[in-house]
Amino acid sequence: MNRFLPCLVILSSACEQAETDKSNVNTSPSVVISSPDTMSVFTEGDEIIFEAAILDDQQEASTLSIIWNSDADGILLEDNPSEDGTAELIIDSLSEGLHVISLTAIDERNASGRSWIQIEIDEKEDEE
Repeated sequence: MNRFLPCLVILSSACEQAETDKSNVNTSPSVVISSPDTMSVFTEGDEIIFEAAILDDQQEASTLSIIWNSDADGILLEDNPSEDGTAELIIDSLSEGLHVISLTAIDERNASGRSWIQIEIDEKEDEE
């Protein structure tokens, strides 16, 4: 029976180490685009205000990096959220067509969270 005792001690130490390591696990930031609603339709040249909330349990929101992106027009803005975790993008230059607008937040350990919505930009009608 004594020959198994060292194995139990090693196993017990490994379990304690695993519990300690859980507190060092980095989690991804949480990202929610709150406005506009997905599938909203705008006209070319309209000013669109995108609003979002970003939260990271392990890092202050204002120290995160964020990237607003359109699958059609590319990177729209690289920035940091405000201290309260809000982010805003005001833009009037999106091209005509469907857009998937995404917001990605990246923490200091390169974990990332992402949210996206789809919007449509209609062609501006000719004024006569």
